[in-house]
Amino acid sequence: MAAKPTGAIGIARELRCLIERGEHPAGQPLPSRGELMRRFGVARATIDRAISLLARDAVVETRQGAGTWVRSTGRAHRIAVIGSPLPERDIASLDAAVTGFGYKQVASAGGRRALHAFDGLLWNRPEAPALAWAAELAAAVPQVAINRTVPGMACVATDHHGAYLGITAERLDLLPQARPYLLRRDAKFSLVTQYRAEGFIAACRARQRFHEQIAMPEDFDGSLAVLERTLTPDPARPLLLVADSRRHTGAVMAWVRRHALRWRQDLWYSDFDNDFGAEIWGVEVTSFIQRETDMHVAAVNRLRALIEGRDDGPQHTLVAPLRRNGDT
Repeated sequence: MAAKPTGAIGIARELRCLIERGEHPAGQPLPSRGELMRRFGVARATIDRAISLLARDAVVETRQGAGTWVRSTGRAHRIAVIGSPLPERDIASLDAAVTGFGYKQVASAGGRRALHAFDGLLWNRPEAPALAWAAELAAAVPQVAINRTVPGMACVATDHHGAYLGITAERLDLLPQARPYLLRRDAKFSLVTQYRAEGFIAACRARQRFHEQIAMPEDFDGSLAVLERTLTPDPARPLLLVADSRRHTGAVMAWVRRHALRWRQDLWYSDFDNDFGAEIWGVEVTSFIQRETDMHVAAVNRLRALIEGRDDGPQHTLVAPLRRNGDT
């Protein structure tokens, strides 16, 4: 008689064999973790790891409060997520075996060849080089870009451009004498900040309002120094500051306090992805919060449709961010 496996990989292999032989049929629960611990004579952590390996390969699924169940015997889709991992809750509906890749892993031609083995690809927040790699693979594998809008590619993204165009236009109409400034990240360029900047600029141009862009360094002291050199408080003419990142908010707060300015009178400010309340900054910052789960789920559904040949959705899906109006 063969010895019982004692490691997670061996136990996962044994359970897979039992499932393939029909001893644990599709649609039925696996034995409880306690029973598996007794059967294999191992600790719970080992059983948990074995089940995780089977779940990763879409052989089983764990249902909250209902144990672990054997999935359908049909071959699960193999999906690659390139970039930062997506929360499991957001990709659960894929019913697929998901493998993660960092961007460095696919930077070489050999690394990208490995992606041909997958049924579909999710590119999570790719920048320009990764979009070029995705273009290489366009004819070989269905793929969706997350939080980027790319001509000729299925994309699901936050509407960064629309959010910035909307709030800038609204405030330009409200404050006809205001001086509009865009605070832009200086050291790190990204497609997302480009979308935001384009929305701000489009609003200013549509209203024929002169605007300036301020390049903000990465560090707090450098940012505060730039604000001191660039901005001049004027009670008769409010400032309109629109930041392409919440990274600038701390320096803006310090500058406002240094000059004893009044929010919504001497200065109007907004940033993006700032979910800090008044207990953090002292004021509630007007901001946009990305609906990341909605974006991820929409991307998953779009990829499934592409894999299954149901290419009937919009090429670009834009998810409006949540707007929270605060004190600024």
